[in-house]
Amino acid sequence: MRIGIVKPDYKITGGFEVVVNRMKQELELSGHRVEIVYVDETISTTNEIPCSIDGNMFNQNPDFFKYINSYWKYMKLDLNKFDAVISTQPLHLLSIIQSILLCFIII
Repeated sequence: MRIGIVKPDYKITGGFEVVVNRMKQELELSGHRVEIVYVDETISTTNEIPCSIDGNMFNQNPDFFKYINSYWKYMKLDLNKFDAVISTQPLHLLSIIQSILLCFIII
């Protein structure tokens, strides 16, 4: 089975990366082909958000827009080459953010 593990990349290695790499090793030992798909979280832009965000709005809450931009990075990933995908990001949070963003775009 082709398995993708999607995780944010902060350009550091810590305990979480050790766990993900161990999971990858165990899956490969079981005969699966595994690839870790990294999402770069070190760049703070709004380039992935499908609507324009003016500088004033961004400056009022840059952390919020960094999070929303991250959401869109995940949504735009092409994961079709995998039979299964493991995401380290909670899916229920993604659906909440989608609802917030829809309200934001409408307003």
